[in-house]
Amino acid sequence: MNKHRIKNLRNELGLYLYLSKRAPELQNCLVQLHQQLREDDTLYVSIAFEQPQVLSWQIDLFHKYMNHGQLLVCDNSCNTLKREEIKELCRVKNIPYLPLPSNPTRHVNRSHGNAMSWIHQHVLKQLENVHVAFIDHDLLPVQPWDMSKKLMKQPCYGLRNMGKSGSWSLWAGYCAYQTGVIHKLRSNFLYDFSLELDTGGRLWQYYYQGIVNDTMSFAQSEVIAIPDHQTGIAQRIQIIDQSWLHVGGVSYSRHQEQTLQFFSKLITALLAGASWDTLVLDGLR
Repeated sequence: MNKHRIKNLRNELGLYLYLSKRAPELQNCLVQLHQQLREDDTLYVSIAFEQPQVLSWQIDLFHKYMNHGQLLVCDNSCNTLKREEIKELCRVKNIPYLPLPSNPTRHVNRSHGNAMSWIHQHVLKQLENVHVAFIDHDLLPVQPWDMSKKLMKQPCYGLRNMGKSGSWSLWAGYCAYQTGVIHKLRSNFLYDFSLELDTGGRLWQYYYQGIVNDTMSFAQSEVIAIPDHQTGIAQRIQIIDQSWLHVGGVSYSRHQEQTLQFFSKLITALLAGASWDTLVLDGLR
């Protein structure tokens, strides 16, 4: 038995135990979702982790640009005080909030995979006629976007990561599924490093490998530079589908303060009415 198979078995045992945990606020959350979601809506699931400021930007921009869909914040934070901040933020901004059970691992990929699997098992499978998109808490809409248009044509959509031997998976920070697919998926969004696939990679074995991807379209990602004319620094950023800004690594960045200052000015400009295209062309002034 090779080391990857041993690690996969270990991880799946840990996942099995985590899936058995309960969240006291789950039922209230489900009631709220059933009341707010309409047929063929898209539920955007943001997995929060320790960054209320970044999440606040996501919520504000979601309210501004996302007329089609509902945002749900599922909190995977370790810090109790951060959880309280995020809970209050969601209350004030009228966003459904669900604190996830305490995650037994501090391994970033396993923690994220456990969280997605738990949400799938306990929340998403309880919903009917709703498309679902997982988004990172630092993925911010900067223009209107309707995920349901993509899911009208294919069973899933997102940013594709390629692995070994032709395998692939959708990036855990931007992956969406038709309502029928959600109920077919196995609740296992762990990584599969044997195939060099990150979080969500186990779905290659259980789902993705059965898709004829010649008929599929996938999200497009590019890195662009936006100049800040006040500082003279051009910040390189990742943009997905020309509509989603990935702040990227803010939970762990060594240069977090500098990065947050730049994005704070950028988000303030967007919320004040600046267009994304103008900011890309002219930068921050």
